[in-house]
Amino acid sequence: MATSASTFALALLIASSGSSHAASATDPAAVLEEAKPALDPIDPAAPGEVWSTLFASLADKQPIESTFTETRRFTFKKNVVRLEGVMRYVRGNGLSLHYAQPQERTLVVDDSGIVLRDGRGREREMRPDRRGAPDSAALLPILGFDLEAIAANFAVRGARVDDLWWLEFTPLDVESGAAGTVHVTGAGESVRFIAFAPKAGQQVQIAIGETRTGVAFSEDELRRWFR
Repeated sequence: MATSASTFALALLIASSGSSHAASATDPAAVLEEAKPALDPIDPAAPGEVWSTLFASLADKQPIESTFTETRRFTFKKNVVRLEGVMRYVRGNGLSLHYAQPQERTLVVDDSGIVLRDGRGREREMRPDRRGAPDSAALLPILGFDLEAIAANFAVRGARVDDLWWLEFTPLDVESGAAGTVHVTGAGESVRFIAFAPKAGQQVQIAIGETRTGVAFSEDELRRWFR
């Protein structure tokens, strides 16, 4: 892959990272996909020095809080659905996606499953394949860069070009992998995009914006955003 292509993609990532609007005249995710080189297998149990350093750095940045824009595409619909909000991840508490637009609600993904909480605080359990809900068994080890859990559950492939990197996590148990292959793309020591397809005919892409790392959430915040 030419260095100029990766440099161009990196510039687009940096330009988009401070904005909650991922869609523009030029889609950074599309540019990254075009620039992606061939991916090679990675052994999570022994990933090698370069990948080990990156994985350790990403794990050390937790807990995190990021703005994000989620894009959902359906093969049977022309319109693309875009949602905006704040993502929070705390190892042990799970993943919290607080959607501010188009309506307020919070999706919590943890070891107990998935719960959707509306703006009034009412909760209901969800299946991983409903309304773009991620699979907790898939996303939690990946977001936490828990190499032991990843090695036990995924085949991993990846590539790096300059500061850009691409990773793919494919469940070893096809039937239990409701999210299918999870794609994670980043620049430097930051995750920029997460994409997966929770069911046939649907694709979900999460563009990460401004991120705070090493966040010390209060007990009240943990109760509010998690469960």
